[in-house]
Amino acid sequence: MSNDQVGAREDDAIARLLKDAGGRDQPEAALAASVRAAVESEWRGIVAARQRRHRLTTWAAVAGAAAAAAVIWLVLPLSGERPAVATLVTASGVVEYRDGPRADWLPLAAGTPISMGQAIRTTGSSLAALELASGVELRLDHASRLAFDERDLASLEQGAAYVDSGRAPAALAGGFALHTTAGTVRHLGTQYEARLAEDRLRVAIREGSVRIETPGGAVSGVAGEQLLIDQDGVTRSDLPAHDPAWDWVGAVAPAFAIEGRTLTEFLRWAARETGRDVAYASADVEREAARIVLRGSIEGLRPDESIAAVSSTTGLDIGLDGGHIEVRSGRH
Repeated sequence: MSNDQVGAREDDAIARLLKDAGGRDQPEAALAASVRAAVESEWRGIVAARQRRHRLTTWAAVAGAAAAAAVIWLVLPLSGERPAVATLVTASGVVEYRDGPRADWLPLAAGTPISMGQAIRTTGSSLAALELASGVELRLDHASRLAFDERDLASLEQGAAYVDSGRAPAALAGGFALHTTAGTVRHLGTQYEARLAEDRLRVAIREGSVRIETPGGAVSGVAGEQLLIDQDGVTRSDLPAHDPAWDWVGAVAPAFAIEGRTLTEFLRWAARETGRDVAYASADVEREAARIVLRGSIEGLRPDESIAAVSSTTGLDIGLDGGHIEVRSGRH
């Protein structure tokens, strides 16, 4: 039975009591008024108390519902899945990840997404190639460790990372930044390597340009340069795009699927991966390359190795000469 029903019955009972009292022998007027006033006061007190109980019950229910809603609002975002910020595309050797600085390191398989807040590392004998959600490609050298702080921000904690934003849409790729203890590297349509050695940061630019935000101010670099940043300042030197220092990058390059692709497309990929230009001996050779459709696979081959393998199937003479991939007619 509800509080309102109980209250109504109490009201009826008191009303009957008053009615019955009115039919008995009448006392003196003053005494009767005093008694009536006392009874009426008691009646009003009971009704007011019941109303207060009803209001308190209602407010408690409302407050409880609000508190529950607040708890649900707070818990749901925390318990929801974190967005994936990168995917391990390929690996050479054992690659591991952990979910937070106190978590254990666990094996990471190719094709596995990596979420914001997670970290990834390579061993002294392994390499890793990742693709970020923005399309930026990122590779880790031996004995390297990287943490994904935000969707477009990663922290290089040790070792070296190679960033290639050339294939990603410019609007998305331009937002990615690589943070280190010596400075934060930002790029504009480029390929670069950032390598930590103790308290020194070396940034090598293979293509495009970078901006490095350091405690001492911003520093810029362009293709063909490497910058060494330490407590003494910035030291610049030359580093060609095809220098052997870049070889580790090609060793973990995701394979190019040549099946059904033209020789021109393959050479464009190989040139970017090896830091070289494609030099055709003539316009006729260039047109011939665009007509040749490739078959098979170059899985397991480094980009420089794949050039020789593909050349043997095309009828053209393709070879490396310094900073160029030279393409000549195979007919002598």
